[in-house]
Amino acid sequence: MRGRDLGLSVAEIRALLSLMNSSEFTCGEVLDMASSHLASIKTKICDLRKLKTSLTRLVRDCEGGEAKDCPVIDALAGVRSA
Repeated sequence: MRGRDLGLSVAEIRALLSLMNSSEFTCGEVLDMASSHLASIKTKICDLRKLKTSLTRLVRDCEGGEAKDCPVIDALAGVRSA
């Protein structure tokens, strides 16, 4: 599996490659980087779940009628909380 397949940024991949080329490279350093990346992914997943809940509610509440009554537009304008 390649670094980009794991969602690593180019900078993270460069840092890992730099570690691999170091004579003092340890698996613990790689573990720290991988653990940090995993924590970031978990946070993004949590944020995406919240976004999905909000957007699902807005789509459910939208009746497809007049734009003046659109809950999606209201949420974007800050009229109604998502």
